Amino acid sequence: MLVLLVVALARAGEPAAYYHPDSVAKASQRFGSVAKAVQPAFEARQGELARAGQSLQDLELGVGLLGATAPEALVTWAKDTRKQVTLQAARIQKHADGVAERTSEAFGEALERALPAVSKGQPTRICGATGVAALMGKSNCKGVSLDADLGKALDADSVLGKAIDSLTAGAWPTVEVPQGAQGAVALTAGAPVDGWFDGAAVANALVGARLDAARQAATDRADAAVETGDTAAAKQATAAWRAQLTSDGDALRGELAKALTRAAKKDAALGSAGWCGNPRALGGCTGKDRTDDVLAALTADTKLTKALAKVLPGAGE
Repeated sequence: MLVLLVVALARAGEPAAYYHPDSVAKASQRFGSVAKAVQPAFEARQGELARAGQSLQDLELGVGLLGATAPEALVTWAKDTRKQVTLQAARIQKHADGVAERTSEAFGEALERALPAVSKGQPTRICGATGVAALMGKSNCKGVSLDADLGKALDADSVLGKAIDSLTAGAWPTVEVPQGAQGAVALTAGAPVDGWFDGAAVANALVGARLDAARQAATDRADAAVETGDTAAAKQATAAWRAQLTSDGDALRGELAKALTRAAKKDAALGSAGWCGNPRALGGCTGKDRTDDVLAALTADTKLTKALAKVLPGAGE
């Protein structure tokens, strides 16, 4: 009899109901509506930032492959452009974090308001599926689940509704990629420049594999150094990448000068096309854009292909 009494008292102390905030959110239509309202704007901005990031990567190539021949104005433009895009990305992330935080707070407050009425005074605890049960989509919580009822209560909460409407109606920061035509650089020092070609576009087409491999290797080294707190090693990895860009750029531009001299026999304009370190997506350079014609001539030049394979191994792998 004593044992039964002890068991009864123990069971009496157990919560008769449970809920979990994540499960309540899933049961709430209003919570789902927030994601639907916010996701398109967030994804649109992420897409814009991804395109801007690619433009910055091309800008890094275009300027880096010029090495010491890069005009000071172009170098300054590259730094300012990267800074502007980075600041915009930070503003968008801050806005997204703010929306998520305020949404969480609004739902948390609504959950606190709903819990007394839904639980009806019965002992209640927070419980969610864990372990094997969670993997199987089942709950190992004991008692009655209040998740669905709490979800309905949240959907009927007018205070929460107003808060969510305010959050989802807010305007998101925009992505405005800088635009500005820069000056092209002659492939041969002192030569006249008439028109230009996108340096990064040409480099990616001819030696992209080599450049991608070098960038990835430098990134991996820098990331590994940052994880261990070795800032000096991270800076060395970046410096090594830039040094290789300069070296590869000297070799590449030298071979391009020869190839375009050959191409000029059929189209004189190609012989004076200058290297534009600023990608077309960011405004390119002043004068006529000859990128497409230059690319067509260079990719058809078998002598250039053989020469690049020797001076820049792995260029087209």
